[in-house]
Amino acid sequence: IGPVLESMCGPNGLTNAHPTLRARSCYLLKSFVKTLGSSMSPYTATILHGVRELLFAGNATSLSESDLGHLFEIAAHLVNNSGLTIDDQLTQLESLVTPIISAMQELIHSPSLQNGDADRVGDQLAQKISFLAQLSKGTNK
Repeated sequence: IGPVLESMCGPNGLTNAHPTLRARSCYLLKSFVKTLGSSMSPYTATILHGVRELLFAGNATSLSESDLGHLFEIAAHLVNNSGLTIDDQLTQLESLVTPIISAMQELIHSPSLQNGDADRVGDQLAQKISFLAQLSKGTNK
């Protein structure tokens, strides 16, 4: 499993310069994680760290909305099926939800909304809500 994950999550996959390859890697990694379920436990912390970096460290601009959605769903599946305690699951999910909620609050209070750019702000809010929905797809509790 390790070498496959290294390939999918590195420069040959999620961080590749080619957008189509990145997109396929996001989708295939999601399928891989869902299929292997609890067998992913030894890799959970490493993958979650990498996914959070892709989502929140400024690297997300190179990923499409669909790719980001796959990453949120991957994170939720890993948290839910990795054998973490309930408290650890809560901590992990909070680390994923908190930046989304913060970004939504910033959008709501942004000058763009006051300056009549409601459509753009609305689209961005819809995207954030979509990410929260992707997180909920990966949970079953």
